[in-house]
Amino acid sequence: MNDPVLQMFNESEGYSAAVPSKRDLQTLVKVIQDEITSVVIEGDRGLVKIIGKEATKTIQLLLTKVENMSSNGPDSIRITFHNGQFNRTNLQEHNKQLVVLLYQLQEILDKMVGLIVKATRDSPGIALISNLSTIKQSQNIDQATFMESVLKLELSTFYETSQKRSHDLALQLLTPLVNSLVDYFKDILMGLLKEGTVAPTPLTPNKSSSQSQSQSSTSSCSRAVETFLNQFPLALETFLLSLPRTSAVISITQSLIARVLFSFTSIACHRKPLNEQSRLLTAGEISSIDMMITSISIINLQTESSQLLEFALHELRSFRRLLFDSEVSILPSGVSQGKGVFGE
Repeated sequence: MNDPVLQMFNESEGYSAAVPSKRDLQTLVKVIQDEITSVVIEGDRGLVKIIGKEATKTIQLLLTKVENMSSNGPDSIRITFHNGQFNRTNLQEHNKQLVVLLYQLQEILDKMVGLIVKATRDSPGIALISNLSTIKQSQNIDQATFMESVLKLELSTFYETSQKRSHDLALQLLTPLVNSLVDYFKDILMGLLKEGTVAPTPLTPNKSSSQSQSQSSTSSCSRAVETFLNQFPLALETFLLSLPRTSAVISITQSLIARVLFSFTSIACHRKPLNEQSRLLTAGEISSIDMMITSISIINLQTESSQLLEFALHELRSFRRLLFDSEVSILPSGVSQGKGVFGE
């Protein structure tokens, strides 16, 4: 069962090796599928779980090989913005292909049980589930559906291990790049502390559909925030939103957005001089950022990974409300403060 994996990676190791194709994955999964189909036809349910354990080892070998192909050199995290767009480096493109490969693997595995059921539907070995026929009848479930549920139960460890390892590996591949993007935009936003509080003449905004909702408000923003509003959606599209919308991609994208929002709020709290003009400028910037962020479709998904992002948005909006309230403290409860929100 390991032979197809070894054939995929029989040349050089490391990032210089060619990324396996979807056809390679289909060949591997077909071997696993044929093994399980044969024991189903023979009517030996106990062997299904045994084959599942061997298949789990095979998938783990595959994912280890994929992990060894990943690149973590300087070019894999380099962020370059030129002529109004971000450009992936060769190593970033290589790691992107690995993330896509992980998605393709899960996509193929998800179809495997259905194909096994189809292949064994008219087989005498359907006795594999004959001992559960009374349950099937009482639940009024057709034979194919019931057979599929039994196979998924017997292969549950195989699927859980495969999905978790693929998810974790995708995060591992994307995290260094996301960390670099956080640093890149934090450096841009640090410009808030250098510009003062007078909004400059707006830059010419980049043409991007995802930015159209925020461009009308950039005239009330500092140069740093305007640059952020123009570049951040482009960075998301280039490095993350062009990937399949897997749980790993959704999770790390929402984490990136949240971390950048936390950076803005933290930096904006230290803007000087502290006067009415700075408050109005900051409030306008928060509105523009909020509008841009909420226009990104991926943050509208209801997932557990959205909790950090929801907290970051709540903090951003709360900060805007507190800008003009000299009585409300933003310190944790139990900490006394006799001054206003800006310490005035």
